[in-house]
Amino acid sequence: MSVRDNDSAPQSRAKRWIAVLGIALLVVMGGAWYQLGRSAARVERLMYQAQRDHSMGREQQAERNAAEVLKINPSFDEAAFLAAECAASQGKFQDALDYLKQLQTSNTEILVRSALFTSELQHYQLSRFSDAERSYRIVLALDSENIQANSHLARLLGLCGRRREAIPHVLNLIRQGIETDLLLLLARESGVINDLEALERARAAVPEDANPLLGLAWHAAEKEYTERAIQLLRDAIERQPDLIAAHVALGRQLLIAGRYNELIVWEKQIPPAAYEDAETWLVRAQIAEKEGLKEAAIRCYWEAAFRAPELKLPNFRLANLLDEIGETQTAKKFAKHTVRLQELNVVQDRFFSTSDNASIEPALELAKSYELTGRIWEAYAWCQLGVRVDPEHQNAQRYLEELRAKIKGIPLSLTVNTANVAQSVDYSMYSLPRFREIPLSSDKVRLNKSSMMSFRDDAEASGLHFQYFNGTEGRPSRRMFEFTGGGIGVLDFDMDGYPDIYFTQGRPWPPDEHANRDSDCLFRNCEAIRFEDVTTDVGIHESGFGQGVSVGDVNSDGFPDLYVANIGANYLWTNNGDGTFSDTTVEAGVGGSQWTTSCVLADLNADGLTDIYAVNYLTADDVFERICQHPDGSPRACLPFHFQGEIDRLWLNDGNGHFTDMTKGFLSVEPSGKGLGVAVWDAYGSGQLSLLVANDTVPNFFFVNESGSDHQPRLQERGIAAGLALNEDGKAEGCMGISLGDLNDDGQLDVHITNFLSESNTFYVNSSIGYYEDRTRMMDLHSPTLNVLGFGTQFLDLDLDGRLELFVSNGHVDDLRQQGRPYKMLPLLFQWNGQRFSKVDGTVLGSYFQEKRLGRSVARIDWNRDGRNDLIVGHLEGGSALLTNTSVPAGNYLSLRLFGVESNRDAIGTTVQVRIDNKTITRQLTAGDGYQASNERRLIVGLGNARQIDELIVRWPSGKVQKFKKVSVSQELWLAEGGKLFSSVSDQSIPSIALD
Repeated sequence: MSVRDNDSAPQSRAKRWIAVLGIALLVVMGGAWYQLGRSAARVERLMYQAQRDHSMGREQQAERNAAEVLKINPSFDEAAFLAAECAASQGKFQDALDYLKQLQTSNTEILVRSALFTSELQHYQLSRFSDAERSYRIVLALDSENIQANSHLARLLGLCGRRREAIPHVLNLIRQGIETDLLLLLARESGVINDLEALERARAAVPEDANPLLGLAWHAAEKEYTERAIQLLRDAIERQPDLIAAHVALGRQLLIAGRYNELIVWEKQIPPAAYEDAETWLVRAQIAEKEGLKEAAIRCYWEAAFRAPELKLPNFRLANLLDEIGETQTAKKFAKHTVRLQELNVVQDRFFSTSDNASIEPALELAKSYELTGRIWEAYAWCQLGVRVDPEHQNAQRYLEELRAKIKGIPLSLTVNTANVAQSVDYSMYSLPRFREIPLSSDKVRLNKSSMMSFRDDAEASGLHFQYFNGTEGRPSRRMFEFTGGGIGVLDFDMDGYPDIYFTQGRPWPPDEHANRDSDCLFRNCEAIRFEDVTTDVGIHESGFGQGVSVGDVNSDGFPDLYVANIGANYLWTNNGDGTFSDTTVEAGVGGSQWTTSCVLADLNADGLTDIYAVNYLTADDVFERICQHPDGSPRACLPFHFQGEIDRLWLNDGNGHFTDMTKGFLSVEPSGKGLGVAVWDAYGSGQLSLLVANDTVPNFFFVNESGSDHQPRLQERGIAAGLALNEDGKAEGCMGISLGDLNDDGQLDVHITNFLSESNTFYVNSSIGYYEDRTRMMDLHSPTLNVLGFGTQFLDLDLDGRLELFVSNGHVDDLRQQGRPYKMLPLLFQWNGQRFSKVDGTVLGSYFQEKRLGRSVARIDWNRDGRNDLIVGHLEGGSALLTNTSVPAGNYLSLRLFGVESNRDAIGTTVQVRIDNKTITRQLTAGDGYQASNERRLIVGLGNARQIDELIVRWPSGKVQKFKKVSVSQELWLAEGGKLFSSVSDQSIPSIALD
């Protein structure tokens, strides 16, 4: 063998191996192609079978086949989706999520589909709210217009109390023309998706998730469980420190709880992003107001209104505070916007409670109300819904096109910039508040436990037998006229020194003046021993359907007259001075024809003559016949927003027995306010009277004597500017009765107003002359009055210690016990300790406070002339109560009756200051306060243990001031303006002197 042969052998072997390998490779590749072909065919067969099983409801088999496909081909996206759908349909939600995680694609459409499926599983099936939120946001990052993601994320945020974050998503749906029930989430300032069970499931599913805790905190706050809400919010923040809504809500709850030192810590710890939320600024503003930092409060309210102009509170408070510092024109702009927001609330209430789905007019009215407040997106959405109900409605079509043009290019915010009053002004020059720590007191101011306050009902024993008839026998028929009750007036009609009592009476419906039923009743006080019904003897026969009553001297003859409010014509009964009355309604021209609830006699234009203000309620052709329905079709009493408000009437006294209707000429605005209560007093110390009307579900009126642009005197409406129109949340409440009293001994009268069920009564402190702040929560009156429906109310010093107590009568307007609502209710008495109120135990007060009733009108009276205020309380069922004050021991007192000479004879607005031991007690003679009532014209001042009054100062409306030194205590004194003090016991000539 040659060398060449030996060299070529390896090469030959290599070639053979290459040939062998090539053949083997071909065999392998052929086998692979064969296997791939077989796999593709199997995948196709499995997918076909899975889809067929899925369509036939065989989900388990479908899932198994789809899962098998994923094993063969993990990148088969449709198999992953099908497996996930099948697993979900079997309730295997985690398995479904695991399938979706296997997706291996960069295709945007598939990613959106997967994230949306994932989010809905997490949201609705597994209750993993935070995971669901992240998945929804992935969808929107890929497709910001995605309808499902916007809709479901808005629902999730709304469920968890994050309404403000949900707003842009709902508006996005509106922009795309999507019809959605999420409009209801936008409608209310504190709107939520109300599903407590879903929140509890989420909390149990993922205990470390902060979102359910935030939603549960909202529910706790709604039920006034403030401490629970605070703890839930703290837990939420601990779990998710960047959850802005939880920080903001915590501030609100700490404010409600009065935990001011904790609020200082809260403010230092909130994330910077929280300052983009208007609510953060509202909390800061209200703390600033509490500390008297008016400019800082203005700055904070302005910041809130700038961010959320649809909130009533910052606009309302800016209208009030700016007016107080003299920026009247800007204040009026905020007031105007506040009124529009409140009017929108009324329209919303009416729309959402109506069962009329056939007509589009309510939807169009709602749309126009939204437009007036600058909420164009919602106006467009509601108009669009209306057009869908009636596509042929030409006006609706035109209006829709107008709105469509207005929404082009505007941002997704509730209110357009042009309607934001705060954007037209700049208050950034005012410094931000710096809050100071409040020293914690180891003990609260203690109540005076030395006296035992109590009452005894002497109605039966004294012969005061009166029961109001509300027009129907037996169970309520739920017509509107049945709930108001009758009025109570206290007057000394025969001037014998003993206060008598007048009750208004109802009638069978419809009223028939010939019906054989009892008239209104006048009971004569027989020397504090008993009462005698002298109605017939004095010539009174009232045939109207009685409501309120007012007492006053309309002809300045020294004898008290009566003005009676009715459903229909009112009556003026003039005291003849001989123990009889004459009906002078026609001659006086003050009958009217409206539904008058309350009324007041007082000198409203400061000319020395008694005028008449009639508070009117509702109007409609069927206002007395309409009965509304619950959602299940069962009957219920209608609500005020189902009707238009009737216009109040003002008659000025001509001085010749006739009155002139000056409603339009003497009042700055048309007083159409659904009024129920009224009160008159000198609010400015000017000698001129102001008038407050408590309106039902619309802003209260506060009329103040001021000259108009023509320099003529008139009553200017200043309810919003003065702070009395709305509560601290900027909300109009279902207001009923009014009581007045100087609680904090600053010489100015504070105001208490009773409200509807689930609305606490409201206590307004006179913060500076003519301006008021709602301090209901601070005074501990919120929670105790939240679950009652208040009517009559009075301030009175029961134990004569110089501090006023507060009485409230309660009772519902409709029997809703089947819906879990209370019907008859206990009366309430609150004691004032100088800083806050405390509810007095009813078992201590006497048997009257231990029985539930339908309480209505309340009037003050000292019927037995023992120097202690008693009460008369009217009810819808059962007789009226005469609550004799039996508190023991009682302090010394001053009982004072006043008679104007230069001032109006009734001397309303006269202020009395009693100085004892370096302390000054202020009381004022007022009119109308209570509810459909007229109190005894007597001031009783509790003096405690004082043995002498150092100085008695009397300031008359005329401007005359009288001072008396070293006045003896515990006596009844009469004082005619400019004259001497007379003892009613020792000097029998007092009546004649008073009439001079």
